[in-house]
Amino acid sequence: INGKYVEALMSLAWIKHRQNFYEEARELYLRAKKQNESNPEVHKRLGHVYKSTGNSGLALESFQTYLDIFPAAPDRQRIEQEIKALR
Repeated sequence: INGKYVEALMSLAWIKHRQNFYEEARELYLRAKKQNESNPEVHKRLGHVYKSTGNSGLALESFQTYLDIFPAAPDRQRIEQEIKALR
């Protein structure tokens, strides 16, 4: 696996998140984010990991960044509800 390939990192992170290995998922998403800061999906998924670990401040920041990068997101309403619930 190419350690700089964003899609591979995100896929591995998703698997780790689903397996409840939150720290590993977070690290993989952060590596993907480092490779492509402007990828909105990385920010959204990172927000879900932070939410799963009870880190609402970082979850809020990640979800807001997702919406800032992708204002026409099809799941915008759901993410806005997530943000409201975290506040």
